[in-house]
Formats: sequence, structure tokens, C-alpha cells
Amino acid sequence: MLIMTGRSTLTLFNSVLMVGGALVLDFLFVPRLGLNGAALAGGLAIAGINLLRLGQVWWLFRLHPFARSQIKTVLAALPAALAAMAWTRWLPLQGELDLGVACAAVCLVYALALHRLGFDDADRLFIRMVLARGRLGMAGSTVGKS
Repeated sequence: MLIMTGRSTLTLFNSVLMVGGALVLDFLFVPRLGLNGAALAGGLAIAGINLLRLGQVWWLFRLHPFARSQIKTVLAALPAALAAMAWTRWLPLQGELDLGVACAAVCLVYALALHRLGFDDADRLFIRMVLARGRLGMAGSTVGKS
């Protein structure tokens, strides 16, 4: 967006800042954490510069790339992630059955959080299409018939 609107100087500044930030973070993390520190430094540098660019686009043009439905999925993922962390902390996974039950529980928490945040028209259409496809699949199934 910044390049398309003629803000190439700002883009150059962002690139120099990202390289400098990555170098500083590398010097901080690599001696202590080794290769993991390098990965952490690179990830933080990229995330930081992307957040900076997001802020710059908002400040200059009052635009943001996210719709309410996208933010809703992130908000619904938070309780699901907390449920997954709690599950693994207090109920250690012993086998495939435990893993399946834990996955089902996390998916249920995610679905309930999405439901609590509310479905929009696109969500309802998607749910109807999935349910219709499931009914068609069950009705058209020839497995086990002779």
C-alpha cells in the first residue's frame, strides 16, 4: 500500500529499520539461544515491521486490512488456545484417544466462542453449504450396499 501510494521513502526507511532491528535482536538472542535465538530475532523483526507498516497505513490513509469477521476468528481462537493449554497442563495426553478427545474439546470451545461472537451472513451460508454437502454425501453413499 505504501509503495502504491508513492511513499517509497517510507518503505526504504521501514526496510532499513527492519534490517537494523534484526541485527540488534540477533546480537541479543543468538549468544544465549543459538539457532532458536536467530529464528526468534527474525520472527520478531518481521512481526514488528509488519505492525509498523500497518500503523503507518492507518495513520496516513485511515485504512486497515481486517474485516470484523477476521478479528472474530482471532478472538474465538483465544479461549480455544487457553483450553488447549489448560488441557495439556492438567490432563496430560497419554495416547491417541486422549489426543482425539482433547482436539474435540478445543474445537467445541472454538465453535462456542464463534457462536457467542455471532455469525454473519457469510458464516451462515458456509454452515448451510457444509451441512447440505454432508446430507448429500450421506444420501448418495453406496458404501456397504449390495
